[in-house]
Amino acid sequence: MKKLTVFLIPILLLLISCSEDKDELPVSYLNGTYELAYENTDRGLWYIDQLNFSSNGTITRQGLVRIAPDGADLGWYSYSEGSYSVRGEEYRVDVESIYQMEFESEEFYVPLEELVLLEDYNPGPQVGNLRQEANGQIIAISFPCNDMFNSGVNLICLGEQKYAMVN
Repeated sequence: MKKLTVFLIPILLLLISCSEDKDELPVSYLNGTYELAYENTDRGLWYIDQLNFSSNGTITRQGLVRIAPDGADLGWYSYSEGSYSVRGEEYRVDVESIYQMEFESEEFYVPLEELVLLEDYNPGPQVGNLRQEANGQIIAISFPCNDMFNSGVNLICLGEQKYAMVN
């Protein structure tokens, strides 16, 4: 019995020491709202990709439309909710629900309540990199590029995206 105890104690210590560190999940420096703006010159509109990080590890992502990058919101083209974590520069997002405009819509944006829940959307976790720039006023996010289909949704490689803090 003594030999078994002597054998089990180091294994138990090894398992405890290798357990995940929870202290980096989520990170407090991200609390707030970050935006990335794209201009569509053909339509005279700005498409805003807005990320809202909360200290409890939740994230919302809003696809907004405006006439100017810092103007009033005209409407939405998408909205999603989920959770996030950061470990060093590794950034993980788990999308729990996503709402988008109806596929046949001829509009460029709609009120939030007219977005439709994608019922069968389950992309799994997205894992990439996140780093801070400009004393935390900018976050740079990138995901690895691949040509694979994920749950029936074609993933597009955008490269690194830089979001500016707005509040």
